[in-house]
Amino acid sequence: MLLYTNLSFYRCGEIFIDSVMKAEMTNRLIHKSFVINMKSNSYRMKEIKALLGDFNLE
Repeated sequence: MLLYTNLSFYRCGEIFIDSVMKAEMTNRLIHKSFVINMKSNSYRMKEIKALLGDFNLE
């Protein structure tokens, strides 16, 4: 199974309100798995910045 998200495990509380539920879901997802943390800009953001040039996105 491949699971992709742009949220870190620390931000899972934004999805799961209950802290017990968050802990259980995180534990079951990462138990016996390989976590690959990619810290790069998305290709979509690069394309938007190239299209808009110097326009400030923030």
